[in-house]
Amino acid sequence: MNQATLDFDEEHRTPHDYLAIVKRRKAHLIIPSMVVAVIGLAAIFSLPPTYTSQATILIEEQEVPREFVTSTISSFAAQQIQVISQRVLTAESIGRIADKYGLYTDEDHPTRPPATQIAQAFRNSMHLELVSADVIDPRSGRAQQATIAFTLAFDHGSPSTAQKVTNELVTLFLDENLRNRTERAANTEAFLAAEARSLATELSTFEAELAEFKRANEGALPELQQFNLSSLDRATSELSDIDVRLKELAKRKLELSAELAQTDPSITLVSADGEPMLDDRTRLKMLEREHRHKSGVYSADHPDIKRLEREIETLDGTLSGSGGAATGPSIDAPPDNPAYILLKSQFQSIAVEESALLDKREKVRVRIDELERRLSQAPAVERDYQALRRGYETTQAKYEEIRAKQREAALAESLEQERKGERFTLLEPPSLPLMPSSPNRPVLTLAALVLAIGAGIGMVILKETSDSAIYGRRELTRVTGSPPFAVVTYIDNSDDVAKRKMLHRWMWYGAAAAVPVAILFFNFFVQPLEVAWFMLMNRLGL
Repeated sequence: MNQATLDFDEEHRTPHDYLAIVKRRKAHLIIPSMVVAVIGLAAIFSLPPTYTSQATILIEEQEVPREFVTSTISSFAAQQIQVISQRVLTAESIGRIADKYGLYTDEDHPTRPPATQIAQAFRNSMHLELVSADVIDPRSGRAQQATIAFTLAFDHGSPSTAQKVTNELVTLFLDENLRNRTERAANTEAFLAAEARSLATELSTFEAELAEFKRANEGALPELQQFNLSSLDRATSELSDIDVRLKELAKRKLELSAELAQTDPSITLVSADGEPMLDDRTRLKMLEREHRHKSGVYSADHPDIKRLEREIETLDGTLSGSGGAATGPSIDAPPDNPAYILLKSQFQSIAVEESALLDKREKVRVRIDELERRLSQAPAVERDYQALRRGYETTQAKYEEIRAKQREAALAESLEQERKGERFTLLEPPSLPLMPSSPNRPVLTLAALVLAIGAGIGMVILKETSDSAIYGRRELTRVTGSPPFAVVTYIDNSDDVAKRKMLHRWMWYGAAAAVPVAILFFNFFVQPLEVAWFMLMNRLGL
């Protein structure tokens, strides 16, 4: 039979022909299907069940508004979770958990695996998933993704062990988050306090340098420049006034000297007849003056000349005999003429004032020289002073900034210690898993059945295509082109009947044995019977 004939046969086959093939090849369909199904189901139910215990941890915002207290933790929640995960899931920490709950140990293999292998297996069994939601950013007003919670889960063959390990992980995450936030806040405050102390020491150094600089350049500091200028103006004006006053005093002194020379220090006495009474010395002077005057007019023998000479000689002898103590006021006696005394006191007052003004002028000149020296040094002093001042002001600004940040850090530390900041809250504690999370036996069983049926159908197709026999009247008619004259049906013999009964008997035996086997598999590999019964009663409300 060539290929064209086969194609022709396939195209003209009807559902009745396929049903006949199934009846004819039922052994080839059932046996491979059952073998593959048994092998698949045995492999599926031999897989150990894995239970997953899961907990949900909520990330709560800080209670105090951020406008009042700013937290020292500036990283995003997802980043914080990853950092905490890296700190918690260290090989040492995983080793302690494994020792506490007897993980990865077997009675048949008492030797403990290496720490790195245990850590890797533990990390593979643990699952951390972030829960995000669309939130409105208060600063920009736009929606964005934000992490609001995360889940922790652990896979293990024992439900209770999975729950205990998950609970241990939750405790570690919560404790590590609290410790990490408190420690970071405390470290921030301690760092800022140390920086503040360092800047305070630097400020003290600057203050000492500024004080020493001011002492060394007293009077030449920049803030005194205007004062020095005004002081110089006042000193210059004062010096000018002193010079003017000295000139006036000198002029007045000359005038008083002339008046003193023309004023008799003694008072002129008057006789009873109204004539002035002069003392001997004054009279002697007047006679000498009159003698000189008349000597120029008269001769030596003139009676007036002779009279004057006799009076002069008499007064001179009197003054010489009395040791110079002439009658009337003494020459050394203090003056008693009020006019003379007034002029003399004015003269002495002018002399005293002149001396005081000269001393004052000298002091003013010294002061002017000092002010000019200060003003000449002012540019260099200002340059050095401003350099010191800039350093001081910069350090002071840094100090005030650090102190403000330190106070904020202290508030943030109190916020974290009182658990008022952003925190992790256990929303759903780890539950005891009642159903295994893997393997997914229903799906695997369905896949095994599909594969078994496919194997049976494949065997039927293989046998049918390799068999060249002709079965049935319809195939014979298609091959020969004409129908047969008569059809004799298959007649069962005693052997066929015996084989059929034996097959039915084994089928009943297999069904009877499959029931307890299925119950045992369900109890040990799917779910304990008491748990399944409890769940069934719970669903039925009994």
